Amino acid sequence: MSLMKFGENMKNLRKLKKLSQEEQERMAPILKYLDDNSIITNAIGRDLLGKSVATTKRYLNRLCEIGILEQKGAGRSSYYERK
Repeated sequence: MSLMKFGENMKNLRKLKKLSQEEQERMAPILKYLDDNSIITNAIGRDLLGKSVATTKRYLNRLCEIGILEQKGAGRSSYYERK
């Protein structure tokens, strides 16, 4: 997988390197979506990934852990904003 447009910024490139190659491949649809969008929800992530609510939440939380996203709101109204 190429590091895509999102990874062209050096700060983002360092953050993406915190993900394993496998994680980068699994999260590629989300990372690609973030090329053009600054906000993502669990529902959008599920549509992109074709995964369950729990799996999508785990992926989004992992992106929060490494500093790519920041969770806003709580419960059903939560969303994730690109840092």
